[in-house]
Amino acid sequence: FVPTSLVGRSAPGGLGSLRRSRPQLSWEDLRRLAEYGVRAQSQAHHRVDLRTLSPEVAFGDLLRSRRELERRLGEAAPLLAYPHGSVDRVVADLAARAGFVAAFGGGRCPEVGTMDLRRIGLRARSSPRALLRRLGRPLQAAQARA
Repeated sequence: FVPTSLVGRSAPGGLGSLRRSRPQLSWEDLRRLAEYGVRAQSQAHHRVDLRTLSPEVAFGDLLRSRRELERRLGEAAPLLAYPHGSVDRVVADLAARAGFVAAFGGGRCPEVGTMDLRRIGLRARSSPRALLRRLGRPLQAAQARA
């Protein structure tokens, strides 16, 4: 998931990086990754909490990101990861209107269905074992419901 305004630029790192500026993937990098089955999807255009924007501005940010990904990468970009996992019913509705079919947030807004799926965060230091543990929890819960 990429914020399209940062593709090919430098951006502040996360908390563990002491906010050092880090180069982001370029459009060419994203096209090369697609050759290996890695598909870039949207994290909006500006990577801001969409709940803090007016509905018109938030919708424009979402639509711009999806369209830019599709235009530059030549394939559909139907998935969204809300910046910072922040979503409410209004933002989820705007995302659906912007053409996203599913979105990942915190899973705290179940009334919007596939527009707020629980996301699993990964960091540079995430081990394969940690990923399997994190994946196991939702899979075990789903199996218990079945």
